[in-house]
Amino acid sequence: MSILDAANKPKNILEMLSFDLTKFFADNDYCEIQSKDIEGVFMVEFEKEFPLVELGMFEKVVFRLFNDKDNIVGSNHINVTLPANMRYVTKANVKALVNSLYAIYGFDDDRKGEWDESDLQLFQAKGGSAEAAFWVARKFAGTGLMKINDSWSKRVVTENGTPGHNIVGFLPGSAKTHPDSYVIVGAHYDHLGTVNGRFFPGADANASGVAAMTAVADMLATTRSIGRSFSSNIIFVAFDGKEMNMAGSQSLWDMISAGELTDPVNGKKITKDKIAFMVNIDQIGSTLSPLNEGREDYIIMLGNPNIKRAYNDMLTVCNESYELGMDLGFTYYGSENFTKLFYRLSDQRIFADNRIPAVMFTSGITMNNNKPKDTADTLNMEVLLKRVYLIYHWIEKML
Repeated sequence: MSILDAANKPKNILEMLSFDLTKFFADNDYCEIQSKDIEGVFMVEFEKEFPLVELGMFEKVVFRLFNDKDNIVGSNHINVTLPANMRYVTKANVKALVNSLYAIYGFDDDRKGEWDESDLQLFQAKGGSAEAAFWVARKFAGTGLMKINDSWSKRVVTENGTPGHNIVGFLPGSAKTHPDSYVIVGAHYDHLGTVNGRFFPGADANASGVAAMTAVADMLATTRSIGRSFSSNIIFVAFDGKEMNMAGSQSLWDMISAGELTDPVNGKKITKDKIAFMVNIDQIGSTLSPLNEGREDYIIMLGNPNIKRAYNDMLTVCNESYELGMDLGFTYYGSENFTKLFYRLSDQRIFADNRIPAVMFTSGITMNNNKPKDTADTLNMEVLLKRVYLIYHWIEKML
């Protein structure tokens, strides 16, 4: 039975693949659920939840080991348990599950199950995105964020049907009185990848933004853990599909509008009228396009007409109060037209179009953007750290 045929099964998907179990057991987030002796061969069944592999539709993955009490003689069964809602169980989603498993664990031998060469090429093309999503989910879990709807991953609908996944974490605003409003802090993690044999690293656009967003999440969670209460809960999002006309942010907004997201603390629906404001971090690591000649320590904050003057004023206050000394810009290099244009080129646009106050933090476009030379060595880590501190303090004060 092929994996595509298996998609029609109502409860479980069983597929024969061989994975590197040393990676599977590298972490302790698995448990033994049963063991039995079958005609002299001892079977041990392990269960493990994956932040990435859940994909918004899969609950858990079970690996079965077969050994003769001394040596492992088989280890290639994967049993995927599905939730009651079956509308996401499609051929594309089943293939996406196996893509994700492959990207994380790889095969431990030359057996490729029932996949043909084109399927394997798709595996490899998706590998970087899957690893990035898994990294973000791990960061969220390590920070102590909560899942929404029992999953880190939320589906993304793209125009061409390519499956995508936003990675979403939740930080409660207060331990005493749970707030009834939400702030969204996001950064897109997708990029061009490999195109016609050329690799586009995307260090500034937008690994820098994802690193900044996860660092801010960690700092706000630490602040919250030592007794600080916020007036809003915070939803952190690593957006997928930004390079596909903001598919990730649009999909998240559609889920909020449809009442599909549930507050993990009180069980209530997260609705669009409860979104206080949105923060997007995109291209935040470069110092190659300074606002003023000779000043590398700069940052640009752009907002839509729905933001209040207090947003800009608070950034100035934080910059001065914490003695960061950043060169602040509230337009795109002084041009009103370019400010409007650039503001609409990233994920905050979706929220702004729906009348949600939305700001974007950036260091601007450089000659390296969307080119193979957008590498980590072109980033200014010292200035990036100062920008992260400023964004953190600004969000903390706005809460």
